Amino acid sequence: MEELGFSKDFSEVYTDGACLGPPSERVSGCGVFFDKDDRRNISYKIPKIYKQTNQVAELMGIFCALQTILACKQNHQNWILFSDSKYAISSSTVWRQTWEKNGWKTSKGHPVENSEIIKSIANLLQKFPNIEFKHVPAHRGIPGNEAADRLAKEAAHVGDRTTAKEKE
Repeated sequence: MEELGFSKDFSEVYTDGACLGPPSERVSGCGVFFDKDDRRNISYKIPKIYKQTNQVAELMGIFCALQTILACKQNHQNWILFSDSKYAISSSTVWRQTWEKNGWKTSKGHPVENSEIIKSIANLLQKFPNIEFKHVPAHRGIPGNEAADRLAKEAAHVGDRTTAKEKE
């Protein structure tokens, strides 16, 4: 996949989250897209034990992607993880480092939202020697991002398919 012109020396994965419905009935899901017909593609419904928000869904997309790469023993490859969520990227990288130093408190002294998921992502990232996070604009026709978006919405609507196959 060389959709955005990155080197073939990097493997690519796209993640997305979706949260649908009115506040009292929200459901969310995440999508992870590696490539067309790839057995690693994921459409995962976020369990009700988590807040049903778009931010949780976006973070869970990153978590599921990292977990899948690790399970396939591909974490020592060079990776680019694409997401249309600046919040999820920043929470997983830059902000996380500051929050760790501050005892998982914000600059105003409040507990960090979604810290348990972010801590889980941080633990997984320790096993990835070379991974980059890249922001992509949402709904702009980038095939990998559109595919991850479809998988996320499908999960929120229908349910969990951990080996979803994207057929576009």
